[in-house]
Amino acid sequence: MVCPIARVQALVRAVLRIALGGLILLPVGLLWPRLSFRPSGISNRVVDYSAAFLLAGFVIAALWAIFSGLRWLALAVWPSTGIRFDAKGVELRLGPFGRRVWVWSELRVRYRHEMSIDLDDPETFEDIDGDVESTTRLPLMDVSSSGERINEQILRYAGWTESELADGAGELIRRFRTPPPA
Repeated sequence: MVCPIARVQALVRAVLRIALGGLILLPVGLLWPRLSFRPSGISNRVVDYSAAFLLAGFVIAALWAIFSGLRWLALAVWPSTGIRFDAKGVELRLGPFGRRVWVWSELRVRYRHEMSIDLDDPETFEDIDGDVESTTRLPLMDVSSSGERINEQILRYAGWTESELADGAGELIRRFRTPPPA
């Protein structure tokens, strides 16, 4: 099963980040021409240099926001991106964000209702009907060695809702999920 990337969502994130970068650059464009680094009777160079140092921080923040926006824009138009669930594992092909692959044997896949308040993180436990959860929500999927949560990454980039993903990948998830502790 292959789930497409949410291209419209990526485009919106790109536009918002690029606009934020432009807004951050606005005070730089207004204040920079007023700075005078030459000694004169009306200019205090220390204030001008400190203002330039402060504006440099604005420029760095703006460049970071614009670069982030350009990456999201590239993801929105990147060909052959998607999230693939198959018998080998889970693969995220995210264009400018990279390619990530996890095999089922290195993943711990458990639903929230299977967790124990005593043995697991209490914030991930939910008292919910197992049949309802398995058809409407993705299980918690984390890498056994590092605890990295990949279900959150899948939902960040997926072009489908969580219930559509749970329905489409449900058979594979049920086949390869980690049995609940006895």
